[in-house]
Amino acid sequence: MTHGVIERFLRSLVGHDWSALEACLADDFTRVGPYGDAYSSKADYLAFLSDLMPRLAGYEMQVARVSYADGAERHDRRRADQPRRGVHQTRSPA
Repeated sequence: MTHGVIERFLRSLVGHDWSALEACLADDFTRVGPYGDAYSSKADYLAFLSDLMPRLAGYEMQVARVSYADGAERHDRRRADQPRRGVHQTRSPA
């Protein structure tokens, strides 16, 4: 994974910059969510996000930190009104 793509993805998501967010995704992108919901194309996922995110009244995401170690990107993500609870980890292909 290209260094910095996680930061660009998160900035784009927070800023609702859908074209910049699209540039962060691979052409053969598939997103599988925590409830098994799947988006098998960038267009489908961007349609989902661009519809959902602006409708989340009062939602604010603050990125506290992104760190890189041993081929994994880690970022803390939370709503502004919530205490820090966890870290999301994404493994880069070896």
